[in-house]
Amino acid sequence: MFESFSDIKSYDIFGHKTLSITNEVTYMIAKDNMPLSTTEKEGFKYFMQKAAPKYKLPSRNTTTNLIKSKYEVLSNLIKSKLSVIDYLTLTSDSWTDTINTKSFLSMTVHYFDSSKVALHSITIGVLELSTNHTSENISIWFEQLLTDWGINKTQVFTVVTDNGSNILGAVKKTFTPEKHFPCFAHTLNLVSERTLGNLADVKQVINKIKSVVTYFKHSVVACDELKKLCNLKLKQSVPTSWNSIYYN
Repeated sequence: MFESFSDIKSYDIFGHKTLSITNEVTYMIAKDNMPLSTTEKEGFKYFMQKAAPKYKLPSRNTTTNLIKSKYEVLSNLIKSKLSVIDYLTLTSDSWTDTINTKSFLSMTVHYFDSSKVALHSITIGVLELSTNHTSENISIWFEQLLTDWGINKTQVFTVVTDNGSNILGAVKKTFTPEKHFPCFAHTLNLVSERTLGNLADVKQVINKIKSVVTYFKHSVVACDELKKLCNLKLKQSVPTSWNSIYYN
Protein backbone atom coordinates (compact mmCIF):
# COMPACT_ATOMS: atom_id res chain seq x y z
CA MET A 1 0.00 0.00 0.00
CA PHE A 2 1.38 3.38 -1.00
CA GLU A 3 1.62 6.04 1.66
CA SER A 4 -0.13 9.32 1.04
CA PHE A 5 1.83 12.51 0.51
CA SER A 6 0.39 13.97 3.73
CA ASP A 7 1.56 10.91 5.69
CA ILE A 8 5.08 11.31 4.35
CA LYS A 9 5.07 15.05 5.10
CA SER A 10 3.99 14.34 8.67
CA TYR A 11 7.51 13.01 9.32
CA ASP A 12 9.20 16.20 8.14
CA ILE A 13 11.12 18.16 10.77
CA PHE A 14 7.98 20.16 11.63
CA GLY A 15 5.47 17.46 10.70
CA HIS A 16 2.80 16.61 13.23
CA LYS A 17 3.97 13.01 13.74
CA THR A 18 7.59 14.09 14.23
CA LEU A 19 6.57 16.78 16.72
CA SER A 20 4.29 14.34 18.55
CA ILE A 21 6.92 11.58 18.89
CA THR A 22 9.63 14.07 19.86
CA ASN A 23 7.37 15.46 22.55
CA GLU A 24 6.75 11.97 23.98
CA VAL A 25 10.43 11.03 23.85
CA THR A 26 11.30 14.24 25.70
CA TYR A 27 8.65 13.47 28.32
CA MET A 28 10.03 9.93 28.76
CA ILE A 29 13.58 11.19 29.32
CA ALA A 30 12.45 13.79 31.88
CA LYS A 31 9.94 11.55 33.64
CA ASP A 32 12.30 8.59 34.04
CA ASN A 33 15.43 10.67 34.75
CA MET A 34 17.17 9.17 31.73
CA PRO A 35 20.45 10.53 30.32
CA LEU A 36 20.10 13.34 27.80
CA SER A 37 22.22 11.23 25.46
CA THR A 38 19.50 8.54 25.32
CA THR A 39 18.48 9.61 21.81
CA GLU A 40 22.03 8.94 20.63
CA LYS A 41 22.28 5.42 22.09
CA GLU A 42 22.51 2.66 19.48
CA GLY A 43 19.93 0.44 21.18
CA PHE A 44 17.32 3.19 21.38
CA LYS A 45 18.05 4.31 17.80
CA TYR A 46 17.53 0.73 16.61
CA PHE A 47 14.25 0.47 18.51
CA MET A 48 12.91 3.74 17.04
CA GLN A 49 14.01 2.69 13.57
CA LYS A 50 11.81 -0.39 13.89
CA ALA A 51 8.92 1.42 15.60
CA ALA A 52 8.88 4.51 13.36
CA PRO A 53 11.27 4.08 10.39
CA LYS A 54 10.62 7.53 8.96
CA TYR A 55 11.15 9.34 12.25
CA LYS A 56 14.47 11.07 12.88
CA LEU A 57 15.56 11.18 16.51
CA PRO A 58 16.64 14.56 17.93
CA SER A 59 20.25 15.07 19.00
CA ARG A 60 21.33 15.46 22.62
CA ASN A 61 21.53 19.25 22.22
CA THR A 62 18.04 19.42 20.75
CA THR A 63 16.67 17.26 23.58
CA THR A 64 18.36 19.50 26.15
CA ASN A 65 16.82 22.62 24.62
CA LEU A 66 13.38 20.99 24.48
CA ILE A 67 13.54 20.06 28.17
CA LYS A 68 14.63 23.59 29.04
CA SER A 69 11.69 25.02 27.10
CA LYS A 70 9.23 22.69 28.80
CA TYR A 71 10.73 23.57 32.18
CA GLU A 72 10.17 27.28 31.52
CA VAL A 73 6.54 26.69 30.62
CA LEU A 74 5.80 24.39 33.56
CA SER A 75 7.69 26.52 36.10
CA ASN A 76 5.70 29.59 35.05
CA LEU A 77 2.46 27.64 35.55
CA ILE A 78 3.61 26.55 39.01
CA LYS A 79 4.62 30.11 39.91
CA SER A 80 1.15 31.26 38.92
CA LYS A 81 -0.44 28.61 41.17
CA LEU A 82 1.81 29.38 44.12
CA SER A 83 1.09 33.10 43.92
CA VAL A 84 -2.53 32.58 45.00
CA ILE A 85 -1.87 30.08 47.81
CA ASP A 86 -2.18 31.63 51.26
CA TYR A 87 -0.34 28.97 53.23
CA LEU A 88 2.75 27.07 52.07
CA THR A 89 4.92 24.58 53.92
CA LEU A 90 8.57 24.17 52.95
CA THR A 91 10.75 21.15 53.61
CA SER A 92 14.50 21.05 53.14
CA ASP A 93 16.73 18.00 53.39
CA SER A 94 20.24 16.96 52.43
CA TRP A 95 21.57 13.68 51.10
CA THR A 96 24.80 12.23 49.75
CA ASP A 97 25.40 10.59 46.40
CA THR A 98 27.59 7.72 47.57
CA ILE A 99 28.79 6.95 44.03
CA ASN A 100 30.15 10.43 43.31
CA THR A 101 30.58 11.37 47.01
CA LYS A 102 28.71 14.63 46.55
CA SER A 103 26.17 16.12 48.94
CA PHE A 104 23.04 17.99 47.96
CA LEU A 105 20.40 20.11 49.65
CA SER A 106 16.85 20.36 48.33
CA MET A 107 13.85 22.60 48.93
CA THR A 108 10.30 21.36 48.37
CA VAL A 109 7.10 23.38 48.64
CA HIS A 110 3.84 21.76 49.81
CA TYR A 111 0.34 23.17 49.54
CA PHE A 112 -3.27 22.03 49.76
CA ASP A 113 -5.45 22.44 46.70
CA SER A 114 -8.94 22.95 48.09
CA SER A 115 -10.58 22.79 44.65
CA LYS A 116 -9.30 19.24 44.10
CA VAL A 117 -8.99 18.34 47.80
CA ALA A 118 -5.41 17.23 47.24
CA LEU A 119 -1.97 17.88 48.68
CA HIS A 120 0.72 18.88 46.17
CA SER A 121 4.50 18.76 46.62
CA ILE A 122 6.92 20.41 44.21
CA THR A 123 10.71 20.47 44.42
CA ILE A 124 11.79 24.01 43.61
CA GLY A 125 15.55 23.72 43.99
CA VAL A 126 18.55 21.46 44.53
CA LEU A 127 21.91 22.81 45.69
CA GLU A 128 25.22 20.95 45.60
CA LEU A 129 26.85 21.37 48.99
CA SER A 130 30.52 22.07 49.61
CA THR A 131 32.63 22.77 52.69
CA ASN A 132 31.83 26.50 52.64
CA HIS A 133 28.06 26.10 52.83
CA THR A 134 27.44 27.68 56.17
CA SER A 135 24.05 28.77 57.45
CA GLU A 136 24.76 32.19 55.93
CA ASN A 137 25.30 30.78 52.44
CA ILE A 138 22.31 28.44 52.68
CA SER A 139 20.16 31.37 53.80
CA ILE A 140 21.25 33.29 50.69
CA TRP A 141 20.20 30.29 48.58
CA PHE A 142 16.82 30.18 50.34
CA GLU A 143 16.30 33.87 49.63
CA GLN A 144 17.16 33.35 45.96
CA LEU A 145 14.68 30.47 45.68
CA LEU A 146 11.90 32.58 47.17
CA THR A 147 12.64 35.35 44.68
CA ASP A 148 12.89 32.99 41.68
CA TRP A 149 9.56 31.33 42.47
CA GLY A 150 7.75 34.47 43.54
CA ILE A 151 7.08 33.18 47.05
CA ASN A 152 6.41 35.78 49.72
CA LYS A 153 7.63 34.98 53.23
CA THR A 154 4.17 35.78 54.57
CA GLN A 155 2.87 32.77 52.60
CA VAL A 156 5.25 30.39 54.38
CA PHE A 157 3.45 28.84 57.33
CA THR A 158 6.25 26.56 58.50
CA VAL A 159 9.63 25.18 57.39
CA VAL A 160 10.47 21.55 58.23
CA THR A 161 14.13 20.45 58.37
CA ASP A 162 16.42 18.20 60.37
CA ASN A 163 18.29 19.52 63.39
CA GLY A 164 21.62 20.23 61.69
CA SER A 165 23.15 23.47 62.95
CA ASN A 166 23.78 24.97 59.50
CA ILE A 167 20.31 24.27 58.10
CA LEU A 168 18.68 25.28 61.38
CA GLY A 169 20.57 28.58 61.41
CA ALA A 170 19.67 29.25 57.78
CA VAL A 171 15.95 28.72 58.39
CA LYS A 172 15.95 30.95 61.48
CA LYS A 173 17.82 33.68 59.62
CA THR A 174 15.57 33.53 56.56
CA PHE A 175 12.14 32.85 58.07
CA THR A 176 12.47 33.63 61.84
CA PRO A 177 12.80 30.91 64.53
CA GLU A 178 9.03 30.64 65.07
CA LYS A 179 8.49 29.16 61.61
CA HIS A 180 10.95 26.30 62.02
CA PHE A 181 9.53 22.86 62.77
CA PRO A 182 11.98 19.98 63.39
CA CYS A 183 11.50 16.82 61.33
CA PHE A 184 9.84 14.22 63.55
CA ALA A 185 11.72 11.29 61.97
CA HIS A 186 15.08 12.99 62.47
CA THR A 187 14.24 13.94 66.06
CA LEU A 188 13.19 10.36 66.75
CA ASN A 189 16.48 9.23 65.24
CA LEU A 190 18.41 11.47 67.65
CA VAL A 191 16.46 10.12 70.62
CA SER A 192 17.12 6.49 69.72
CA GLU A 193 20.76 7.21 68.83
CA ARG A 194 21.47 8.87 72.17
CA THR A 195 19.59 6.20 74.08
CA LEU A 196 21.53 3.37 72.44
CA GLY A 197 24.76 5.29 72.97
CA ASN A 198 24.18 5.23 76.71
CA LEU A 199 23.65 1.47 76.79
CA ALA A 200 27.19 0.03 76.76
CA ASP A 201 26.14 -3.63 76.36
CA VAL A 202 23.73 -2.88 73.51
CA LYS A 203 26.28 -0.64 71.78
CA GLN A 204 28.86 -3.43 71.96
CA VAL A 205 26.46 -5.89 70.30
CA ILE A 206 25.58 -3.36 67.59
CA ASN A 207 29.25 -2.74 66.80
CA LYS A 208 29.94 -6.48 66.54
CA ILE A 209 27.03 -6.95 64.15
CA LYS A 210 28.22 -3.99 62.08
CA SER A 211 31.65 -5.62 61.79
CA VAL A 212 30.08 -8.86 60.57
CA VAL A 213 27.99 -7.04 57.95
CA THR A 214 31.01 -5.00 56.85
CA TYR A 215 33.02 -8.19 56.36
CA PHE A 216 30.43 -9.68 54.02
CA LYS A 217 29.96 -6.35 52.20
CA HIS A 218 33.69 -6.25 51.38
CA SER A 219 34.17 -9.91 50.49
CA VAL A 220 32.66 -11.31 47.29
CA VAL A 221 33.69 -14.85 48.26
CA ALA A 222 32.04 -14.61 51.70
CA CYS A 223 28.93 -13.06 50.17
CA ASP A 224 28.65 -15.89 47.62
CA GLU A 225 28.99 -18.49 50.37
CA LEU A 226 26.27 -16.76 52.38
CA LYS A 227 23.93 -16.87 49.38
CA LYS A 228 24.36 -20.63 49.23
CA LEU A 229 23.08 -20.92 52.79
CA CYS A 230 20.17 -18.47 52.70
CA ASN A 231 18.41 -15.77 50.68
CA LEU A 232 18.72 -13.13 53.37
CA LYS A 233 20.33 -9.81 52.48
CA LEU A 234 22.53 -8.08 55.02
CA LYS A 235 21.82 -4.43 55.73
CA GLN A 236 24.38 -2.10 57.24
CA SER A 237 23.26 0.34 59.90
CA VAL A 238 23.51 4.03 59.03
CA PRO A 239 23.58 6.74 61.75
CA THR A 240 21.12 8.96 59.86
CA SER A 241 18.57 6.17 59.54
CA TRP A 242 17.46 5.02 62.99
CA ASN A 243 15.51 1.95 61.81
CA SER A 244 18.60 0.60 60.01
CA ILE A 245 19.96 -0.51 63.41
CA TYR A 246 16.69 -2.35 64.01
CA TYR A 247 16.92 -4.17 60.66
CA ASN A 248 20.63 -4.74 61.18
